[in-house]
Amino acid sequence: GGGGESEVSMPEANGVVITTGNLRDITMEGGSVSSLGVQGDFVVGGSAVLGDAGSDSSTLEIKSPVAGRFPMTFAGTEGDGSLTLGVADPSVDSLVSFPEASGRIVTTGSLPSVLEEVTVIDRALVKGAVRMLSDVSIGPRIARTSLDISAPISSAFPMTFLGASEGNGRLSLGVLDPSEERVVTFPDVSGTILTTGSMPNVLEATTFLGEARFIGGASFGARDVVL
Repeated sequence: GGGGESEVSMPEANGVVITTGNLRDITMEGGSVSSLGVQGDFVVGGSAVLGDAGSDSSTLEIKSPVAGRFPMTFAGTEGDGSLTLGVADPSVDSLVSFPEASGRIVTTGSLPSVLEEVTVIDRALVKGAVRMLSDVSIGPRIARTSLDISAPISSAFPMTFLGASEGNGRLSLGVLDPSEERVVTFPDVSGTILTTGSMPNVLEATTFLGEARFIGGASFGARDVVL
């Protein structure tokens, strides 16, 4: 109709001629298709095999979004069970990346209540209670890192420290039930914390800023005492 010449070749095979009028009704049984271009909706009503199982060069590239609440279902090699991937309605664009490592995907249903060994690289966000029953290492030993605790630390003895040398001794920090909000500030100076058990009987040089109250006897042996 356009003035040019066209050539149509009939294949050397039995079959039904496919036209735009009967394209939806054509069923192909057996055989294979080396390449196929489809414009518009494409519905496969039966089993479909993509690629050659004996070749590693076959790929499946999906450029359009995969729609549906449960867009993919996988069947195992044995039994009648199947695995269906579900997608919750996203409120914003989200990106999920698979790591370059072998392993099994962890879900809320397969996450064990006790993890024997866990290594976290970069940031980690944990929602809910966490119990650590063994050694915990935070930060590398050769680099300067920090631990930021934004939540209150509960318990009457929330922290226990072990010394550098071997032994069974421990240092536990205890907190009495506060009757109101309290703030304890560490000074910007090196030194040893004084407690009622480590307060020396004799102070060589002491400066009191503000009110000082002595409960019990106080003896001043130096010549100069400035009040």
